[in-house]
Amino acid sequence: MRILGTASGASDFAIAGLLDEFNRMRKAFLGTGRRMVYELPSDGAGPGERGS
Repeated sequence: MRILGTASGASDFAIAGLLDEFNRMRKAFLGTGRRMVYELPSDGAGPGERGS
């Protein structure tokens, strides 16, 4: 899941730490075994856009 960044680099830094913690938990969806991976876009790509 790509999380849209904020207007502030400091806020992005704080959110990145939270997303890292979520990813470390490696929680799986019940019944599927699949897990969600969270990330901030590294190139400013918006929703539905792919970075280069």
